[in-house]
This record gives sequence, structure tokens and C-alpha cells, in this order.
Amino acid sequence: YELGYADVDGFGLARAMAISAAFPGGIGPLTLKVKKFQWKKRMQWNAPQPEPYQPPFKRLHLYDGGLYDNLGIEPMFDVGQQSLKKDETLQSAISYLLVSDGGAPLTREGIPHPLNPFRFKRVADIAFDQCRALRVRAFVNFLQENPAAGAYLGIGSAAVSSIKRFAKGREALAEKLLREGWLSGDDANRAATYSTTLRQLDVSTFDLLERHGYETAKWNMEMMSQASSSITEAINEERTQ
Repeated sequence: YELGYADVDGFGLARAMAISAAFPGGIGPLTLKVKKFQWKKRMQWNAPQPEPYQPPFKRLHLYDGGLYDNLGIEPMFDVGQQSLKKDETLQSAISYLLVSDGGAPLTREGIPHPLNPFRFKRVADIAFDQCRALRVRAFVNFLQENPAAGAYLGIGSAAVSSIKRFAKGREALAEKLLREGWLSGDDANRAATYSTTLRQLDVSTFDLLERHGYETAKWNMEMMSQASSSITEAINEERTQ
């Protein structure tokens, strides 16, 4: 909104990933020299096309976009209009938007003592969770009106209980899925609440996180979405590779 868009084809993805894996205040920010990029921006709110633009800064200092949009849907989804974006900033029109939300659910716990610094962290966590919830609600509302236009995949729900909960009208499919092997509710919760860390994962933890992600995508895509068979097949193919 403030800076517009830049062509970043020559920008090293590893640099952005390094900052994304960090945490604000401890590591970062990433510094970019403005003159190395060509910028465009809509000068008016309802302007049909962006125009060449030069930001009034020599350098930009960037943190992970999760501080603002942890789902990463801002470039593709208009939260206010609750619609897929269609403009020249996208290389092609969006026909199906799959949103993967790996954010940890906000836990229910007591608030720390007023002199405890973690009290401020708890307040910040509540604010960040509500920001994400507003985007999720907007996207889910869009899907309710346009079920064939995308899907929302959020971690933390056990597959078996979720399939049973949404079985009405899909009884045959639910019965088929329930015959498959799924993680227990405790294992799904353990995967969803695994703390963010820079430590190397052991094999069992990695397998648990990977399986919960796969199962979340599988039951959602087959139970909740009107996705084409090719999308579902792509998920299954990715799992076997």
C-alpha cells in the first residue's frame, strides 16, 4: 500500500527465508537498497493501473510479513471486498486459492503477573491472533459463496472427529475416509502446538509434523472443498514422492 510493487526476479530467495525464520527484535531486519529495483504504485485508491514510482527512501528495512499478514494472502485476496484480486501485479489470473494456515492456535491460559514481561507477550499474542482471525473469517465467507474457488487448511483439528463432524450430506465419502488410518487427536494437537524453534528436528518430530500437514490437507480437500479431482490427486502424488 505504501511502497507499491517491485520486480524482484533477481532477489535471492534464501535471504528472505533467513529473515522469515528469525524473530523480530532478535534477528533482522533485512535491508534492501531501493534503487536496485523498479517500482510501481497506484497513486490513487481507485486507480486502474499502477504507475512508475520511486519510494522516498534509500533503504528499506523489512521484517517477516507475518507481523501483518501471517497467511500471506494480501497479494492475491482482497479482504475488504472478499474477492480474489485481478490486476497486473499477478502474472496470471487466480482460479483457485489454497490457503495453508500453520499458525499455532491461541492457547487458553492465565495471564502472567503484572510485573512479568511475558504479560506483554500474552497481550501481543491476543492481538496477532485476532488480526489473523479477521482474515480467516473474510476468506471463509468468500469460500461459502464460492466453494469451487479455493480451500482453507488450518492445523490443529484431528481428522477423525472432523470427518464425522462434517459427514452430513457426504456420508459415503466420510465412511470411506474413516476406514483409513489417521493420527489420534492427541498427536494432532501435539503437532499443532509444537513450539517454533531454530533447533534441528529429530526424525520422529519431523514425521509427525509432515503427517499432520498431509492429513489436514487430505480431509479438508476431500470433505470440505469442491476442488477438481486433479488437485486432490496432486496432494496424494506429493505425499508418495
